[in-house]
Amino acid sequence: MGVNLDRERETFDTFVAEHGLEGWRHLHSGEGWANGDAQAWGVRRVPTGYLIDHTGRVRYVDPWGPNLRLRIDDLLTRRDEDRR
Repeated sequence: MGVNLDRERETFDTFVAEHGLEGWRHLHSGEGWANGDAQAWGVRRVPTGYLIDHTGRVRYVDPWGPNLRLRIDDLLTRRDEDRR
């Protein structure tokens, strides 16, 4: 899910279209940095990313980089282990 901090809806729509993100769920309030979702998650810069496990617990903050795939695999493994 993405929380978009653009104030203008047109800017938001253009960004989504230019980056092929139509299939991605987005929140856009037009409030910029005052966006309640961004404040609730403690967003201080963009992009900010979180990987959340199947229980809703934040496991990784800003998981970008070469270890991203490993972190995703870790979360999928934890999910699969809990299903057993």
